[in-house]
Amino acid sequence: MNTSISSQELVTNSGGLIGAYISDGLVQLFGSGAFFFPIITLIIGWAAV
Repeated sequence: MNTSISSQELVTNSGGLIGAYISDGLVQLFGSGAFFFPIITLIIGWAAV
Protein backbone atom coordinates (compact mmCIF):
# COMPACT_ATOMS: atom_id res chain seq x y z
CA MET A 1 0.00 0.00 0.00
CA ASN A 2 1.18 3.52 -0.68
CA THR A 3 3.11 4.83 2.30
CA SER A 4 4.14 8.24 1.00
CA ILE A 5 2.41 10.02 3.90
CA SER A 6 3.30 10.14 7.55
CA SER A 7 2.23 7.07 9.49
CA GLN A 8 0.89 9.44 12.18
CA GLU A 9 -1.91 10.65 9.90
CA LEU A 10 -5.36 9.08 10.28
CA VAL A 11 -6.48 8.03 6.82
CA THR A 12 -10.18 7.58 6.12
CA ASN A 13 -11.78 5.98 3.10
CA SER A 14 -15.51 5.68 2.45
CA GLY A 15 -14.91 2.18 1.06
CA GLY A 16 -13.21 1.01 4.24
CA LEU A 17 -10.00 -0.98 4.40
CA ILE A 18 -10.88 -3.15 1.40
CA GLY A 19 -11.75 -0.06 -0.65
CA ALA A 20 -8.42 1.50 0.27
CA TYR A 21 -6.51 -1.54 -0.95
CA ILE A 22 -8.55 -1.76 -4.17
CA SER A 23 -8.15 1.95 -4.92
CA ASP A 24 -4.42 1.85 -4.22
CA GLY A 25 -4.00 -1.19 -6.46
CA LEU A 26 -5.89 0.47 -9.32
CA VAL A 27 -3.86 3.66 -9.03
CA GLN A 28 -0.61 1.69 -8.94
CA LEU A 29 -1.65 -0.29 -12.05
CA PHE A 30 -3.37 2.36 -14.16
CA GLY A 31 -2.23 5.69 -12.72
CA SER A 32 -4.68 8.57 -12.79
CA GLY A 33 -6.76 6.67 -15.37
CA ALA A 34 -7.98 4.52 -12.47
CA PHE A 35 -10.30 7.42 -11.60
CA PHE A 36 -12.42 6.53 -14.64
CA PHE A 37 -12.70 2.80 -13.81
CA PRO A 38 -15.77 3.11 -11.53
CA ILE A 39 -17.40 5.61 -13.89
CA ILE A 40 -16.99 3.30 -16.89
CA THR A 41 -18.23 0.34 -14.82
CA LEU A 42 -21.37 2.27 -13.87
CA ILE A 43 -22.02 3.27 -17.49
CA ILE A 44 -21.64 -0.32 -18.72
CA GLY A 45 -23.87 -1.60 -15.91
CA TRP A 46 -26.52 1.02 -16.60
CA ALA A 47 -26.50 0.15 -20.32
CA ALA A 48 -26.91 -3.55 -19.50
CA VAL A 49 -30.11 -2.85 -17.56
